[in-house]
Amino acid sequence: MAAAPVINLSPGLKEILRKYCEDENLLSLACAVLQEEQVVQVLSFSTLSDADVSSIRKKIIAKDDSFKGKEILINTCLKSAVRDANFQADLAQATDKIVAQKDASSNQRAAAVSKMHERIEALKKAMGVKDMRANILPPISVWRKLLVALPTYVDFNTDLRNTDYAGSILPVHADPVGIFLQASDDQLPTVVQQVVPKDIADRRSREMSGTAWAACFIRYSTALLLADIEQGEGAKLSANIDVFTLWSYMMSVNVLAAKYGWSLAYDVDCAFRRLVEARCLEGAVPLREAISDTASFAQITVDKTLYGRHPSHAPAKSGADAKGESATHSKKDSKSGAKRSRANRSSGKLCYEFLATGSCKRPNCHFRHEDAAGTPAEKRPKAGPKKFIPDRLDTRDVWPHVSALVADALARAEEEWQKESSDLTDGTGIFGSLDTNFYAPSSPLLERLARTLDLEVEELLSSETGEALASWLNLSRQQQSTSSAWSDHLPVLSACADRIRIEWARLLEVNPRPAECGSPVRPLLMQAIIAELGNAVGDGCNFDLHFLDLVDKGLPLGTSGEVPRSGVWPAREYDVRDRFFPISKDLWRENYRSTADYETEVQAAISKEIALGRMSVVEPNEIHKIKAITRLGCVPSFDAEGNVKKIRVVDDLTESGCNTLIRSNVSETILLPNISAACRIAVMCKVADVGGADPLYWVESDVKSAFRQLRLSDVDSWFCCNRVGERIVRHLALPFGAVSSPLLFCRLSGLDSIIATVMLCLCSLFHRLVTYIDDRGIPVKLRFALKVALVSVLVDLICGIEPAFEKLFVSQQPHCLGFVLNLVEMTLTLSAEKLQVFTASLGGVSNQGDSVAVKDLEKLVGRLAWVSVPFKKLRPFLMPFYASLHIGKSKSLRSIKVGKALASAATFLRRFFQTEAAIPMHSLLPDMGDMHRTVLVSDACTKKIGGYVLHQFGESGNRILWYQADVTDRELSALLDKLLERENASSAIGSPEMCLLELLALVVGAAQAPRSNLVVAVTDNEACSHVIKSMRSRSTALSKLMQSLMVIRPHLAGRNLTAVHVAGEKNVLADWISRSTASEVRHRMAGVQDCEEVDIRATLHEFNESL
Repeated sequence: MAAAPVINLSPGLKEILRKYCEDENLLSLACAVLQEEQVVQVLSFSTLSDADVSSIRKKIIAKDDSFKGKEILINTCLKSAVRDANFQADLAQATDKIVAQKDASSNQRAAAVSKMHERIEALKKAMGVKDMRANILPPISVWRKLLVALPTYVDFNTDLRNTDYAGSILPVHADPVGIFLQASDDQLPTVVQQVVPKDIADRRSREMSGTAWAACFIRYSTALLLADIEQGEGAKLSANIDVFTLWSYMMSVNVLAAKYGWSLAYDVDCAFRRLVEARCLEGAVPLREAISDTASFAQITVDKTLYGRHPSHAPAKSGADAKGESATHSKKDSKSGAKRSRANRSSGKLCYEFLATGSCKRPNCHFRHEDAAGTPAEKRPKAGPKKFIPDRLDTRDVWPHVSALVADALARAEEEWQKESSDLTDGTGIFGSLDTNFYAPSSPLLERLARTLDLEVEELLSSETGEALASWLNLSRQQQSTSSAWSDHLPVLSACADRIRIEWARLLEVNPRPAECGSPVRPLLMQAIIAELGNAVGDGCNFDLHFLDLVDKGLPLGTSGEVPRSGVWPAREYDVRDRFFPISKDLWRENYRSTADYETEVQAAISKEIALGRMSVVEPNEIHKIKAITRLGCVPSFDAEGNVKKIRVVDDLTESGCNTLIRSNVSETILLPNISAACRIAVMCKVADVGGADPLYWVESDVKSAFRQLRLSDVDSWFCCNRVGERIVRHLALPFGAVSSPLLFCRLSGLDSIIATVMLCLCSLFHRLVTYIDDRGIPVKLRFALKVALVSVLVDLICGIEPAFEKLFVSQQPHCLGFVLNLVEMTLTLSAEKLQVFTASLGGVSNQGDSVAVKDLEKLVGRLAWVSVPFKKLRPFLMPFYASLHIGKSKSLRSIKVGKALASAATFLRRFFQTEAAIPMHSLLPDMGDMHRTVLVSDACTKKIGGYVLHQFGESGNRILWYQADVTDRELSALLDKLLERENASSAIGSPEMCLLELLALVVGAAQAPRSNLVVAVTDNEACSHVIKSMRSRSTALSKLMQSLMVIRPHLAGRNLTAVHVAGEKNVLADWISRSTASEVRHRMAGVQDCEEVDIRATLHEFNESL
């Protein structure tokens, strides 16, 4: 009998095989075959594929005929062992990572200790001391927190106080409290652990004592000085903080504690240091000035003594005092609870400036003026009465008064508009700002390239192709979408692009070939053009040239490694909402149901992609290369008759785990233009000299199969595999569904749009455009519309990017970023289809008590959030939607009941979208400065409302329109009845309803403004100003009035309605109009030039009808 072979397998591998091969003979044969195949380690065994397992099974059967017919048994045992080995390998790899992370954390700790020691040495040198005791040094965590931002708030009780010790010698939280650094000249800082006996720690009070606060503040001061010290040869403290400022603040807290006790002093200290953090981090004041602000410290002290004391902080009372106080409070509460509540609201907080200086310079200060002695607010000097216009009105004073008030209001409104305005970009990266002309340099070589393109375009315009395209230009937008004019002339356009490309390549001395990886893009030609543009711009610019090298070789998707940064796109911020999904390689997973519903269309789409070289079939001998299997979803689109027009197949790379990998390897994000950017370039083109007074048009273009124009690197393509029927296919082109795909294509489309911008500029055409991933929009005057469209199309074809001619339009009502731009009236609105979708969706949540699916509510909220970007005044009405959606998602509900607030908001929004729902373009661009303004000034008393409107009509000059209405007027009385829901129409208007009258006077004046004007509303009622700015109020009547204004004047839903608050002493003319009789006002205002009365009864009727 032959001796058994010596098996040199590793013990781990033997253990795994023994676990699954219960038959000793099978175990021996499996070990022998693995020994022959030199698979002797667990790691190598875990990499075996299904084909390798089949080969080992055949060799086992060949060695012993008794195992014939037991192929399934052998196969199951070996595959189970391979899976176990795979798990063991992953576990070992994870263990190595944990050890590496632990070592890295230990190294970071040591580096922090070393860095802090350097700071300690610098501080000792600056202060002129030889040694520094360890008991004043802060924990490392506190020092590092202040090193990042010096004004950061530090909680003494949790970060610095040495409490909450466990029974052992170690604290529960080892880093922040009980760890000190022992620092001396002859050694590095060493960790010294303070030990507090458990019995002493248990007896400590939970409240901060004076001694504990002083110790914490000293360590906090040391941490500030260490974080602020300037290191180097001339070590010194910077100007941010100093010891004397800290000592002064410490004395203020001690004085406060001596008067009121440490409980209140600690509360004031915490509140004040939080205020310091907020003011400094917002950039308002330096740290030294914020800590030295005695007025704020005094204000917080008063607030805490009057309102901020918790019942547990109040001193204990006993006996008759407590009993008497209880009886007194009970008596007051039973008789005048509502009166006390109103008194508290009217009193408000104390004035900071009055507390600090003893006087207040604000003319209309709404804070209480009390000194340190507690002088009540009722005894302070009251403001004088308004200075009304005398009986003998000098009409010459009206225009100077109005002009001064209007100038002040416009200046303040312009300042507010400037604050709201943000930098607008064109979608080509961080250099594509609309405030600069960065892409319009010139060089002799670029001019020769543009001249070549210009000659070819002029020749096309004079040919039969130009005549056919000119006829296409006269079609409506709907007719252009069904026309085949561009597709029919594609061979002529392609031949023209080839000639231009060859000539450009000759001038640039570059090869115009397509990408080596199979993409039709011409990376070398684009790289040469962009490089020449960079030379013309000069130093300090980055045009992402390295990306074109990646396009040539194959793009990294972010699954196998990091996507190289461009420097042209903003940095990506980490989102905590990103979920983690493990990589899935399961071949048995089914696609989504939509794929099965449209199986024929999906199979046809996959076959077409394979024929175009964008996908390939995975052969059986390549299955082991698959890194991930992705489920497919199908998104169909239908024609007017309900038939499937086309489908889009999307890969769910999130569930397969690929997007989890990509997010960790992508460090940039896209910077897309908004609708304000599109409106701005439209206005810029309208006022430009190019094209003269011709009507304004818009060129819309798109890229055909945008993401599929780019090819993936080979290693990343194995992460993008699909199972379709019996076939397994992998993507060779950029897939839909990867989080990096939009960024990668934006980097290409941005470069393509830059080339188009340069060519338009050098061809003496308006060259500003917006690029939204694969969509491009270019405003143009009519005479150059076809030429601009040809330049845009030819640049795409030259660069190897195929345009989508079915999405090419030249019209005066373009669809841009989902909105419709009316270039005739210069307004922004929604398409009829979207308006129908909005009204239908809002109808499902307009009835209180109905159930709505959380999934449908989420979709509706997304649409409303999108439309509220330009329609700014609609944003406050979305709050009930967000609240309901948050409740439904937080509780994982499938449906949720419609509440009163949600139903009310949905009803209003539905009514709004049933109107024209159009706003002027300039409502998004109030800072451009060339639009006319309307300033209205209003006021009201208990019997009348009134005011005046000043229109700016450019060359036709300005004029004043004044208005007045009595509360007994039929229309106004009916409107008040509806708003106040009162039954007795003759009831008088009291002081609580004055705010409603003030707001009514304001909105009636706003309704008189022309649609093309921006409106600035001036009022001396601060509550009205707040309602106009925030579009919401706790009062039902005020909210209904604002909703009514949005319904009858939907064009005010943008940023073109602004409120400005002025002191009552300045609002004398509107106040006089609202308090005088109509005949008296007519008599006096008749002598004022360019002044007339406007009848507001029709406007009041509109408000009545809307309610």
